[in-house]
Amino acid sequence: MDRTYRPTLIGLFIATLGGFAFAFITGFSIGRFVLVLPLLVTAYAVAYGRGLLLQLSAYAGAIGLYLLLAWLRPDWAYDWGISIELPLCTIAYVIVFLRPPRAGPARRHLTRFFNHP
Repeated sequence: MDRTYRPTLIGLFIATLGGFAFAFITGFSIGRFVLVLPLLVTAYAVAYGRGLLLQLSAYAGAIGLYLLLAWLRPDWAYDWGISIELPLCTIAYVIVFLRPPRAGPARRHLTRFFNHP
């Protein structure tokens, strides 16, 4: 595991919190439209260094959750699902913080440029 993985994960979590706060503050003007950004940041942070299938499923899950709670069923949760999406993102960050990706074949592409002399 890279030494900068966990500090970067904390920075992405703060960016996610800021994205949710911005979506809540902007309210009915653009709040619903920018709500997808913290979900995509969470999907990136959760899937970083993992296999392609997990990366694609993380992004598809984030976009699906956004479409479901912000557009298709906004009556299920107040404020376009922020009350549901924020705890889910927090749980995802905690799980990824405790179980970082292994430095195996899935992460080899992340360090290939730095390992050559």
